[in-house]
Amino acid sequence: MQDVEVIEHRIDESLPQEIKPQTIIMNPPWGWQKKGADRPLLIAAMNSQADIIHLMHSAKAEHISGLAENHGWASSVLFEADFRLPARYEHHNSRSGKTPVKCWRLVRE
Repeated sequence: MQDVEVIEHRIDESLPQEIKPQTIIMNPPWGWQKKGADRPLLIAAMNSQADIIHLMHSAKAEHISGLAENHGWASSVLFEADFRLPARYEHHNSRSGKTPVKCWRLVRE
């Protein structure tokens, strides 16, 4: 098992120079409170040196495959499921809930 190094950095369409991932696993903000909040993270992942990206996103998101294709990635939905959410934020109006998600696999074309 390899050591894990945690790096905190603001992401704005590119990763810090010292990050050279082979695989990225991500659950970006979905942009319901702030439209487009996911874009910088998705684009940074697609602009990285990674060979594969695994992504969990809202099942309602319609831009993933087009964005991936525009950045030279092929995309496929591995599965869809309901994701259970405990109330953690001010905008949550019940103690728990669930939301439909799609889990994507992106690979370089």
